[in-house]
Amino acid sequence: MEHFESLLGKTIDEAMYDGENIYLLTGGEWVKINPEGDCCSSCYVQHVSGVDALRGGVVNAAERITSEPTAEELVGADVLDGWGYRLTTSKGHVSIELRLAHNGYYGGWLNFSNGEPPATAKPLDDF
Repeated sequence: MEHFESLLGKTIDEAMYDGENIYLLTGGEWVKINPEGDCCSSCYVQHVSGVDALRGGVVNAAERITSEPTAEELVGADVLDGWGYRLTTSKGHVSIELRLAHNGYYGGWLNFSNGEPPATAKPLDDF
């Protein structure tokens, strides 16, 4: 489950997105969630839904989910895997869907680290 378990029991005060990374503010510290792929793959956030349940919510559970790419997304891709996470907060559910484009041999993952969002980041909304 990567490091989402580190958020269990914590209130998410703010959520930002810079077009690549998600940033969550909890307890005065920013957590940067960065999708990353091996040398010949690309990992990225495809969809986020339920963001209203994130801000001000206490994270109660985190689970890995499957997320199937659409036929439109598959056009021109060697291999496109879908996966993600569902967070259950005191306010509802948040889903973060990811995609991993690769040639069949390489993988991807999420990195969790401390890091403030850049000035160009915007509040995270559903997309």
